[in-house]
Amino acid sequence: MQSAEVSTPSTPSKWAQLVAQMPRPDKEDKTLKNVREGQIEEIVGQLAAGGREAVVALVDMLIDPAAGQSDSPVRHALHALVTHAAGVGDEQRRAVAAALASTLGDRERSADVRKFVVRQLLLCGGPEAALALGRLLRDDELSNDAAMALLAIRSGAAEQFRAALADLVGPQRVAAIVALGTLRDAESVDALREAARRDPDPVARLEAAWALANLGDAASADAIFAVAEEATGFDHSRATNACLLLAENLLADGKKEQAVAIYHRLLDKRKGPADAHVRAAAERGVERVAKT
Repeated sequence: MQSAEVSTPSTPSKWAQLVAQMPRPDKEDKTLKNVREGQIEEIVGQLAAGGREAVVALVDMLIDPAAGQSDSPVRHALHALVTHAAGVGDEQRRAVAAALASTLGDRERSADVRKFVVRQLLLCGGPEAALALGRLLRDDELSNDAAMALLAIRSGAAEQFRAALADLVGPQRVAAIVALGTLRDAESVDALREAARRDPDPVARLEAAWALANLGDAASADAIFAVAEEATGFDHSRATNACLLLAENLLADGKKEQAVAIYHRLLDKRKGPADAHVRAAAERGVERVAKT
Protein backbone atom coordinates (compact mmCIF):
# COMPACT_ATOMS: atom_id res chain seq x y z
CA MET A 1 0.00 0.00 0.00
CA GLN A 2 1.50 3.32 -1.06
CA SER A 3 1.33 6.53 0.88
CA ALA A 4 -0.21 9.64 -0.67
CA GLU A 5 2.05 11.61 -2.97
CA VAL A 6 0.89 14.99 -1.69
CA SER A 7 1.48 16.29 1.82
CA THR A 8 -1.53 18.61 2.06
CA PRO A 9 -4.47 17.49 -0.10
CA SER A 10 -6.82 20.30 -1.10
CA THR A 11 -9.81 18.73 -2.84
CA PRO A 12 -12.47 16.24 -1.76
CA SER A 13 -11.11 13.69 -4.25
CA LYS A 14 -7.77 13.87 -2.46
CA TRP A 15 -9.47 13.27 0.88
CA ALA A 16 -11.15 10.24 -0.64
CA GLN A 17 -7.76 8.98 -1.84
CA LEU A 18 -6.41 9.21 1.68
CA VAL A 19 -9.42 7.40 3.09
CA ALA A 20 -8.89 4.65 0.52
CA GLN A 21 -5.45 4.06 2.01
CA MET A 22 -6.83 3.35 5.48
CA PRO A 23 -6.26 -0.30 6.46
CA ARG A 24 -9.39 -2.43 6.42
CA PRO A 25 -10.39 -5.26 8.74
CA ASP A 26 -9.84 -8.82 7.56
CA LYS A 27 -13.09 -10.21 6.17
CA GLU A 28 -12.87 -13.33 8.32
CA ASP A 29 -11.58 -12.33 11.76
CA LYS A 30 -12.33 -8.57 11.46
CA THR A 31 -8.85 -7.56 12.69
CA LEU A 32 -6.48 -5.15 10.99
CA LYS A 33 -3.64 -6.96 9.25
CA ASN A 34 -0.65 -5.99 7.13
CA VAL A 35 -0.63 -2.47 8.52
CA ARG A 36 2.63 -0.73 7.67
CA GLU A 37 4.29 0.95 10.64
CA GLY A 38 3.29 4.61 10.72
CA GLN A 39 0.70 4.16 7.96
CA ILE A 40 -2.29 5.44 9.92
CA GLU A 41 -0.25 8.23 11.49
CA GLU A 42 0.81 9.47 8.04
CA ILE A 43 -2.75 9.53 6.77
CA VAL A 44 -4.06 11.24 9.88
CA GLY A 45 -1.27 13.80 9.72
CA GLN A 46 -2.27 14.78 6.21
CA LEU A 47 -5.93 14.95 7.18
CA ALA A 48 -5.06 17.12 10.17
CA ALA A 49 -3.12 19.45 7.91
CA GLY A 50 -6.27 19.90 5.86
CA GLY A 51 -8.09 21.59 8.72
CA ARG A 52 -11.81 22.27 8.48
CA GLU A 53 -11.97 21.28 4.81
CA ALA A 54 -10.75 17.77 5.55
CA VAL A 55 -13.11 17.28 8.49
CA VAL A 56 -16.18 18.41 6.55
CA ALA A 57 -15.14 16.31 3.57
CA LEU A 58 -14.93 13.22 5.75
CA VAL A 59 -18.37 13.90 7.21
CA ASP A 60 -19.70 14.33 3.68
CA MET A 61 -18.39 10.84 2.87
CA LEU A 62 -20.28 9.17 5.71
CA ILE A 63 -23.11 6.88 4.60
CA ASP A 64 -26.21 5.82 6.49
CA PRO A 65 -26.09 2.02 7.01
CA ALA A 66 -29.64 1.88 5.68
CA ALA A 67 -28.20 2.60 2.25
CA GLY A 68 -26.66 -0.87 2.28
CA GLN A 69 -23.11 0.35 1.78
CA SER A 70 -20.12 0.37 4.09
CA ASP A 71 -18.25 3.53 5.03
CA SER A 72 -16.03 1.92 7.66
CA PRO A 73 -12.77 3.37 6.21
CA VAL A 74 -14.26 6.87 6.45
CA ARG A 75 -15.41 6.32 10.03
CA HIS A 76 -12.03 4.86 10.90
CA ALA A 77 -10.25 7.86 9.39
CA LEU A 78 -12.51 10.41 11.07
CA HIS A 79 -12.28 8.72 14.44
CA ALA A 80 -8.49 8.51 14.14
CA LEU A 81 -8.36 12.21 13.29
CA VAL A 82 -10.54 13.08 16.28
CA THR A 83 -8.40 10.99 18.63
CA HIS A 84 -5.27 12.62 17.24
CA ALA A 85 -6.68 16.13 17.63
CA ALA A 86 -7.81 15.47 21.19
CA GLY A 87 -4.30 14.51 22.17
CA VAL A 88 -2.02 17.01 20.43
CA GLY A 89 -3.16 20.36 21.81
CA ASP A 90 -6.17 22.55 22.38
CA GLU A 91 -5.84 24.57 19.18
CA GLN A 92 -6.18 21.56 16.90
CA ARG A 93 -8.84 20.01 19.11
CA ARG A 94 -10.92 23.19 18.91
CA ALA A 95 -10.52 23.36 15.13
CA VAL A 96 -11.66 19.76 14.60
CA ALA A 97 -14.53 20.10 17.07
CA ALA A 98 -15.75 23.34 15.51
CA ALA A 99 -15.65 21.76 12.05
CA LEU A 100 -17.60 18.73 13.24
CA ALA A 101 -20.15 20.94 15.00
CA SER A 102 -20.68 22.96 11.84
CA THR A 103 -22.05 19.86 10.07
CA LEU A 104 -24.76 19.08 12.63
CA GLY A 105 -27.23 21.66 11.41
CA ASP A 106 -27.52 20.03 7.99
CA ARG A 107 -30.76 18.05 8.18
CA GLU A 108 -30.00 16.51 4.82
CA ARG A 109 -27.59 14.26 6.70
CA SER A 110 -29.21 11.17 8.20
CA ALA A 111 -29.73 10.78 11.93
CA ASP A 112 -27.17 7.94 11.95
CA VAL A 113 -24.50 10.12 10.36
CA ARG A 114 -25.14 12.98 12.74
CA LYS A 115 -25.10 10.57 15.69
CA PHE A 116 -21.65 9.43 14.64
CA VAL A 117 -20.51 13.05 14.47
CA VAL A 118 -21.97 13.75 17.93
CA ARG A 119 -20.13 10.75 19.35
CA GLN A 120 -16.87 12.11 17.98
CA LEU A 121 -17.62 15.41 19.70
CA LEU A 122 -18.01 13.50 22.93
CA LEU A 123 -14.30 12.68 22.52
CA CYS A 124 -12.93 16.02 21.33
CA GLY A 125 -15.64 18.62 21.90
CA GLY A 126 -15.38 21.72 24.03
CA PRO A 127 -17.41 24.90 24.49
CA GLU A 128 -17.06 25.63 20.78
CA ALA A 129 -19.45 22.72 20.11
CA ALA A 130 -21.95 23.37 22.92
CA LEU A 131 -24.42 25.49 20.95
CA ALA A 132 -24.67 23.03 18.04
CA LEU A 133 -25.19 20.15 20.47
CA GLY A 134 -27.71 22.14 22.47
CA ARG A 135 -29.89 22.54 19.41
CA LEU A 136 -30.07 18.76 19.15
CA LEU A 137 -31.53 18.38 22.65
CA ARG A 138 -34.94 19.00 21.07
CA ASP A 139 -34.39 16.31 18.41
CA ASP A 140 -36.10 13.02 19.26
CA GLU A 141 -33.45 10.90 17.53
CA LEU A 142 -30.35 12.79 18.62
CA SER A 143 -31.25 14.18 22.04
CA ASN A 144 -29.69 11.41 24.14
CA ASP A 145 -26.39 11.44 22.27
CA ALA A 146 -26.25 15.24 22.37
CA ALA A 147 -26.92 15.22 26.12
CA MET A 148 -24.09 12.73 26.73
CA ALA A 149 -21.70 14.81 24.65
CA LEU A 150 -22.65 18.00 26.51
CA LEU A 151 -22.14 16.32 29.87
CA ALA A 152 -18.70 15.16 28.73
CA ILE A 153 -17.85 18.69 27.56
CA ARG A 154 -19.33 20.40 30.66
CA SER A 155 -18.09 23.88 29.77
CA GLY A 156 -21.06 25.71 28.24
CA ALA A 157 -23.33 22.69 28.71
CA ALA A 158 -25.53 24.03 31.51
CA GLU A 159 -26.66 26.97 29.40
CA GLN A 160 -27.83 24.58 26.69
CA PHE A 161 -29.80 22.31 29.04
CA ARG A 162 -31.28 25.34 30.78
CA ALA A 163 -32.39 26.92 27.50
CA ALA A 164 -33.95 23.68 26.26
CA LEU A 165 -35.69 22.60 29.46
CA ALA A 166 -38.99 24.40 28.83
CA ASP A 167 -39.28 22.81 25.38
CA LEU A 168 -38.67 19.24 26.48
CA VAL A 169 -41.11 16.56 27.62
CA GLY A 170 -40.89 12.96 28.78
CA PRO A 171 -37.49 11.24 29.00
CA GLN A 172 -35.74 14.15 27.28
CA ARG A 173 -36.98 16.58 29.95
CA VAL A 174 -35.98 14.18 32.72
CA ALA A 175 -32.50 13.86 31.18
CA ALA A 176 -32.12 17.65 31.09
CA ILE A 177 -33.19 17.93 34.74
CA VAL A 178 -30.65 15.30 35.76
CA ALA A 179 -27.97 17.05 33.70
CA LEU A 180 -28.62 20.40 35.39
CA GLY A 181 -28.35 18.73 38.77
CA THR A 182 -25.17 16.92 37.75
CA LEU A 183 -23.66 20.19 36.53
CA ARG A 184 -24.87 21.94 39.71
CA ASP A 185 -26.23 24.83 37.69
CA ALA A 186 -27.29 27.43 40.25
CA GLU A 187 -29.09 29.47 37.58
CA SER A 188 -31.55 26.61 37.11
CA VAL A 189 -32.79 26.55 40.71
CA ASP A 190 -36.10 28.31 40.01
CA ALA A 191 -36.92 26.06 37.05
CA LEU A 192 -35.93 22.94 38.98
CA ARG A 193 -38.00 24.01 41.99
CA GLU A 194 -40.98 24.56 39.73
CA ALA A 195 -40.47 21.11 38.23
CA ALA A 196 -40.27 19.51 41.66
CA ARG A 197 -43.51 21.14 42.72
CA ARG A 198 -45.68 21.07 39.61
CA ASP A 199 -44.31 18.90 36.81
CA PRO A 200 -47.06 16.46 35.74
CA ASP A 201 -44.47 13.69 35.39
CA PRO A 202 -43.66 12.10 38.77
CA VAL A 203 -40.28 10.97 37.43
CA ALA A 204 -39.44 14.57 36.55
CA ARG A 205 -40.51 15.70 40.02
CA LEU A 206 -38.33 13.06 41.64
CA GLU A 207 -35.28 13.93 39.56
CA ALA A 208 -35.83 17.65 40.14
CA ALA A 209 -35.78 16.96 43.89
CA TRP A 210 -32.46 15.13 43.49
CA ALA A 211 -31.07 17.94 41.31
CA LEU A 212 -31.97 20.59 43.91
CA ALA A 213 -30.42 18.48 46.65
CA ASN A 214 -27.24 18.02 44.65
CA LEU A 215 -27.12 21.78 44.19
CA GLY A 216 -27.30 22.18 47.96
CA ASP A 217 -30.10 24.74 47.69
CA ALA A 218 -31.43 25.21 51.23
CA ALA A 219 -34.43 27.22 50.04
CA SER A 220 -35.64 24.15 48.15
CA ALA A 221 -35.99 22.00 51.26
CA ASP A 222 -39.78 22.28 51.32
CA ALA A 223 -40.04 21.30 47.65
CA ILE A 224 -37.76 18.30 48.15
CA PHE A 225 -39.64 17.12 51.25
CA ALA A 226 -42.94 17.52 49.38
CA VAL A 227 -41.73 15.16 46.67
CA ALA A 228 -40.66 12.66 49.34
CA GLU A 229 -44.06 12.85 51.05
CA GLU A 230 -46.02 12.16 47.88
CA ALA A 231 -43.77 9.40 46.56
CA THR A 232 -44.26 5.72 47.34
CA GLY A 233 -42.13 2.60 47.32
CA PHE A 234 -38.63 2.93 45.94
CA ASP A 235 -39.34 6.49 44.78
CA HIS A 236 -40.10 7.44 48.38
CA SER A 237 -36.71 6.05 49.41
CA ARG A 238 -34.94 7.95 46.63
CA ALA A 239 -36.66 11.21 47.54
CA THR A 240 -35.79 10.71 51.21
CA ASN A 241 -32.20 10.13 50.17
CA ALA A 242 -32.40 13.46 48.34
CA CYS A 243 -33.29 15.09 51.67
CA LEU A 244 -30.21 13.52 53.22
CA LEU A 245 -28.10 14.59 50.25
CA LEU A 246 -29.28 18.17 50.69
CA ALA A 247 -28.25 18.11 54.35
CA GLU A 248 -24.84 16.64 53.47
CA ASN A 249 -24.20 19.28 50.83
CA LEU A 250 -25.25 22.07 53.16
CA LEU A 251 -22.92 20.71 55.81
CA ALA A 252 -20.08 20.51 53.28
CA ASP A 253 -20.73 24.17 52.44
CA GLY A 254 -20.46 25.12 56.11
CA LYS A 255 -24.19 25.75 56.55
CA LYS A 256 -24.45 23.79 59.77
CA GLU A 257 -27.70 25.21 61.12
CA GLN A 258 -29.57 24.56 57.89
CA ALA A 259 -28.18 21.04 57.68
CA VAL A 260 -29.17 20.28 61.28
CA ALA A 261 -32.67 21.59 60.61
CA ILE A 262 -33.08 19.05 57.82
CA TYR A 263 -31.70 16.22 59.96
CA HIS A 264 -34.20 17.08 62.71
CA ARG A 265 -36.98 17.30 60.16
CA LEU A 266 -36.17 13.78 59.02
CA LEU A 267 -36.08 12.55 62.61
CA ASP A 268 -39.53 14.05 63.17
CA LYS A 269 -41.05 12.64 60.00
CA ARG A 270 -39.40 9.24 59.66
CA LYS A 271 -40.47 7.27 62.72
CA GLY A 272 -41.62 3.98 61.20
CA PRO A 273 -39.67 0.69 61.31
CA ALA A 274 -38.77 1.00 57.64
CA ASP A 275 -37.10 4.36 58.29
CA ALA A 276 -34.59 3.18 60.89
CA HIS A 277 -31.68 3.71 58.49
CA VAL A 278 -32.87 7.25 57.74
CA ARG A 279 -33.04 8.14 61.42
CA ALA A 280 -29.60 6.62 61.96
CA ALA A 281 -28.15 8.72 59.15
CA ALA A 282 -29.80 11.86 60.49
CA GLU A 283 -28.57 11.17 64.02
CA ARG A 284 -25.03 10.69 62.74
CA GLY A 285 -25.31 14.00 60.92
CA VAL A 286 -26.43 15.83 64.04
CA GLU A 287 -23.59 14.24 66.01
CA ARG A 288 -21.03 15.29 63.40
CA VAL A 289 -22.21 18.88 63.63
CA ALA A 290 -22.10 18.81 67.42
CA LYS A 291 -18.46 17.75 67.33
CA THR A 292 -17.37 20.59 65.07
